[in-house]
Amino acid sequence: MGRRLEIDAVRGLMLVWMVMTHLPTLLPAYTNQPFGFVSASEGFIFLSALFTGRIYYRLAEHDGYPAMRQRLLLRTLRLYGYHALLLAFAFLVAVPIAAHGNRPNLYNLLDFYFAAGPKQAVIEAFLLIYRPPLLDILPMYIIFLLITPAALKFSRRVGWTPILAGSVTLWFLAHLGFRGAEHDFVNRVLGIRIPLNEMGSFDVWAWQFLWILGLWFGVRWAQGNLEVEAWAKRALIPAAMIVAILLPFRYTVGRWVELGAFEPIERDEWVPDAHAHRHFKTIGIDSGGDALTGRQLLMWNADVEISLARPTTMPACGPPRSLSPEKVTTSQCSRDSEMVGSSAIGAVAPLPRSSMSRTRRSRAT
Repeated sequence: MGRRLEIDAVRGLMLVWMVMTHLPTLLPAYTNQPFGFVSASEGFIFLSALFTGRIYYRLAEHDGYPAMRQRLLLRTLRLYGYHALLLAFAFLVAVPIAAHGNRPNLYNLLDFYFAAGPKQAVIEAFLLIYRPPLLDILPMYIIFLLITPAALKFSRRVGWTPILAGSVTLWFLAHLGFRGAEHDFVNRVLGIRIPLNEMGSFDVWAWQFLWILGLWFGVRWAQGNLEVEAWAKRALIPAAMIVAILLPFRYTVGRWVELGAFEPIERDEWVPDAHAHRHFKTIGIDSGGDALTGRQLLMWNADVEISLARPTTMPACGPPRSLSPEKVTTSQCSRDSEMVGSSAIGAVAPLPRSSMSRTRRSRAT
């Protein structure tokens, strides 16, 4: 199997698709998971692994594994440099703009920076611990590139069966909350005080399966043992049947089909002014919550608190104007605003970051 330009084109499409999904326009309504619970991120990671496995396996076989390891390390450092530039832009340009207080969307994308302070935020960001929203897929890509030489070397010695089995095991454990358990352990042992949701939306323990699977396919491609055309012909009819049954649910559930307790979130709720961009939707939930913070716990999904953001009764002085991880400022009932400590809103779980299309949660693929 030689170079396939259509695969290159699809990989580029994944990048464009991700950009379109995160633009503050109407586009995300049409580009965010249009075919179900799969997005451009999955496609980008898998295809990147596919090309990495093919290119660097051939390099290892031709020039040796030390040369392959050195080339991969240089590529990883170059990508880390790109990520560092993006972080520098965020901290030197975006932070001053957000600090003026009239850009709540931007402020809440960088809320950990303001809550933890510049020193901790900057250090942990450059160590790939703190991964601000929209800047969290590249750190995961860097981590995967770092483990690739070991995976390719190990596969040469023992084959791919134990590697794939280990990867599937980690993927399964990720769905049982392994990331949260690891975060709690690291917090206790290393004393890293950072909310899990500030470490990126992507669960590395789950997403590594896509990367390992892509590497395996890439190596088979390099070996001339990847019969894509034959597989596609065999899978065409089963795939068409699955699509015919499940794709309609993507657009009918919540509109004409009712799923009771599994119904997706649909009804707009009130949120404080400073968190208008965090509007999310619920259905079948009675209003409630503290009058100051406007929060009522609905569910705990691994590491993300999903809260109803509408108080049962409005404070006499009106809705709160700002709500940060460190303090809640009520409306100007008097000359001096009343300040309430962070315990009022929870130390590690801020409100959801945006609309349903981008509710901040750990993504286990």
